[in-house]
Amino acid sequence: MVSATIPTNSLLLLIAICSTYLSCEVESFSLHQSKSANVATVKSQQIRPTSSTSLFMSDAALSLTGQEEDDDEEEWVEEEFELLTERDFYNTEWKIGTLMDDTPKSPTSIDTTWVRLMTTEDGQTNKAVWGDGSKGKWMIDVPSQFFSISKETFGGWFGKQIWAGTIEDFYFLEGTVRGWSPLSPASVIGQWQAIRLGNMDGGDRVSAEERGEAPWFMEDDEEGESEALATTDEEA
Repeated sequence: MVSATIPTNSLLLLIAICSTYLSCEVESFSLHQSKSANVATVKSQQIRPTSSTSLFMSDAALSLTGQEEDDDEEEWVEEEFELLTERDFYNTEWKIGTLMDDTPKSPTSIDTTWVRLMTTEDGQTNKAVWGDGSKGKWMIDVPSQFFSISKETFGGWFGKQIWAGTIEDFYFLEGTVRGWSPLSPASVIGQWQAIRLGNMDGGDRVSAEERGEAPWFMEDDEEGESEALATTDEEA
């Protein structure tokens, strides 16, 4: 039986070669694992879903944008209307009711009469003639649409009363009454409402259908509806 003997130098060389080969394999395997991990990280970053917070912010932004668009669509457009001038009141007759502050607040306390708005022949002065024979003046400030009618007692020596208010309707007027006398200073003493009857010559009278419902009656209807709704809500 023959035993083979491997020289020591050859054995050491073989061990060195095996160690180098194993070292290269380990390094190659480590490099491959590192690349795989990087690829997985990149892929996970690419397919990562958006967080719930970012989605909420996105929805909120869209909601605000939509709301702004709706606001733009529902924006009210103010339409300009033609301002009334003195020409709209020349030779007109009005039914006017006055409730003084020192009288009971009831329909029977309303003093109802008429007033005619005229102008002098020279067109320089606007004069008012009342149903009780009293006289005064009337004026209108076009830019502010402020309207007033005065009523003088004995030429104004014993006092004067002024019916004044802001024009908001062609057929209806309303406002407050201010008065003064030698014994009392100027102050608010009542309130008034007036309805256009037409021209004094009778050729162009205003019908109830043309005038429509008075604005103060419409306000009462709206207040009644609001009270009814409030009552219904309380009962519910």
